[in-house]
Amino acid sequence: MTTMYQLRWAKIEPFEVLRTTEKQVVLASPRKGGEERQAKETEWYTWHDTWEEAHARAVANAQRKVDSLRKQLERANGELGNAKGMKPPNA
Repeated sequence: MTTMYQLRWAKIEPFEVLRTTEKQVVLASPRKGGEERQAKETEWYTWHDTWEEAHARAVANAQRKVDSLRKQLERANGELGNAKGMKPPNA
């Protein structure tokens, strides 16, 4: 067994993993009475070999979110400027 780190919703948790493949991790599953396979990367979580890798991914995810929100704010400010600059039509 080896320890791997799961990053889910900006939380890093260590897990004991039985084995890994290129795209999956295999965990012991007491509730299922055997093994449980999980993809290493999904929309909700990612698996990493070290805490540092998981942390770097969490930082990168947060930075992408900040960059995206900054672009949205810039577009919204542009729309606000256009709306403020509107003139009534010449009647």
